[in-house]
This record gives sequence, C-alpha cells and structure tokens, in this order.
Amino acid sequence: MFALRTVASRISQANSSLVVAKRSHNVIAGPPRTKISFMEKSVHGLVISVGIMFIPAWVLVHIKEYRGRDE
Repeated sequence: MFALRTVASRISQANSSLVVAKRSHNVIAGPPRTKISFMEKSVHGLVISVGIMFIPAWVLVHIKEYRGRDE
C-alpha cells in the first residue's frame, strides 16, 4: 500500500516537472488611441487620492469615540 503511494507521488512529481506553462502576451506599445486632457487626469487623480485617504482620515477624526473617551 505504501509502495503504491510512493510510486504514485513520484509519478505525479515527474509529470508536474515536465509541464511547461505557455504564456502569450499581446502587448502593443505605441501612442494612445484617444487623448485625455490634463484636467481629466487631474480630476481622476484627485478622486483616487481622496478615496484612498478618506477612511484613514475618518478613523483619525473619530479615534476618541472608538476608544470610548468623552473628552
């Protein structure tokens, strides 16, 4: 029984070492298809920054409430 397990595990290890992953990437480098204005880039950057910083700022403002202190 144990001999069958060792043989089976060795066969599976041998098969896994023979398998080669094939990757195909279709990346085309070049100029953008549509031009995005500076204002639109700025607004999107601002929205992302506010979205990332909103929750930590909220926690810092309300930290006394979370600790249970009424000061």
